[in-house]
Amino acid sequence: MTNSEKGFFLYETVLSLLVLSIIMTAMFPVIIQVQTERMMIREQREAVMLVRKEMLKQYEDPQSDFPEKLEGEEQIYPLTVNNKGAHVLEYCLNWEGRNSRAQTYCLSLYLP
Repeated sequence: MTNSEKGFFLYETVLSLLVLSIIMTAMFPVIIQVQTERMMIREQREAVMLVRKEMLKQYEDPQSDFPEKLEGEEQIYPLTVNNKGAHVLEYCLNWEGRNSRAQTYCLSLYLP
């Protein structure tokens, strides 16, 4: 190759691809972890929405029965309702998330 020609040699191209592949290999587990955490946040938001809807139903009709589970788009959440006093109900969802960790979300409802 003469001085007037511009371009890359083969070893420069191979070296740049090697560096790129090493960087991508190091970043792959991080990308997977970020995706898993995004799914957990989506599950938690869904759980909050479902509990609040169920609490609103109970507030509007205190004589209605409690469901054993709440079904969302992503998962089925088991529901437990505890009587914490004369006018206080605690709604708790316990489930195993997509990252195999136990998740719990509880809200209290104060009835008139």
